[in-house]
Amino acid sequence: MGRDLHGHEERSFAVDTTPPLGERGWDTAVTEAIVARMRADRSVVLMGLEVSRYRADLIEEFGPLRVIDTPISENGVVGMAVGAARAGLQPIVDLWHASFVYIVMDQLLNGLSLSQGLFGLPAPVVLKMRTGIPVRTPGTTHARMPHWMLAGVPGIDVIYPSCAEDAGPLMAAALRGLRPTIFLEHIDLCKQQPSGPVPQRLEVGEANTVATGADVTVVALGPTVRHALAARAELDGVLDLEVLDLRSLEPLDLDTVLASVRKTRRLVIVDEAPSKTSFAWWLSGAVRAQVPELLAEPRCVTAMEGPIPYSPHGLAPGIVPQPADIVAAARCTASLTTGVTP
Repeated sequence: MGRDLHGHEERSFAVDTTPPLGERGWDTAVTEAIVARMRADRSVVLMGLEVSRYRADLIEEFGPLRVIDTPISENGVVGMAVGAARAGLQPIVDLWHASFVYIVMDQLLNGLSLSQGLFGLPAPVVLKMRTGIPVRTPGTTHARMPHWMLAGVPGIDVIYPSCAEDAGPLMAAALRGLRPTIFLEHIDLCKQQPSGPVPQRLEVGEANTVATGADVTVVALGPTVRHALAARAELDGVLDLEVLDLRSLEPLDLDTVLASVRKTRRLVIVDEAPSKTSFAWWLSGAVRAQVPELLAEPRCVTAMEGPIPYSPHGLAPGIVPQPADIVAAARCTASLTTGVTP
């Protein structure tokens, strides 16, 4: 094993591609979706910091003109991708961490999102980035949750898988489209292994009813889906929770959300973002406007306000949503409408 320019021992990112998809983890499934698209379409290029290490044979198979290791210059790399897309390529850009997306907002707002509408030039760029407040967080600058902001940029799709089963098919769906797309991967989920069957094909903008129920609708996204399912298990026999996984924030499958809420007439939304800027608050307003028969005000379970502290040994209680918070919110919606705390 060699050494990099700084004298550090190089890391190997080689993966075993022999197991069937259902036995592969999150990272491998996403990489295989990218490789499959690159094999099918020579216009697809992969660029970003150390992307050649996704798999040991990437450079050998596709060459350095299609697998491009870039400097740490996020704004420049995204600008290069926008220009390449307008010239007929389909770039996939790995920004590594969503906390760095703030550096590229000019390229996103005035370049990528306006390319089709303003210039008539498709810009099928997929921006892949890891997001979230990890259990062991390196501090505020690497614990941003910009999904709420990105979902508000017209002209850009935002995909946010919650499980290893969906990650590969959703990346494949992003690469089939011609719209600019942001593909978010929560840091704590990226080493996850599938726990169920892998869908053969998914489409962007289709929510998933993970568990059906009759009493309270719980809408979750990304890492909060697993917490919603844990809360449902804890309330088994007390309240019957219906759990929805949005899968994507833009386009949003609002019809599925509204249909569920009209059935249960109670709503809890779980979002790992600070309350004032969370996607949960926007969605709660949209539901209130269209479902006047709600029995209680929607409850939003969100992250703490303020900077996320450095916590190498695990997050303190109250920083991000946990199953107990969802249980409390569901109990509250039920007690407000029945007068009895379940």
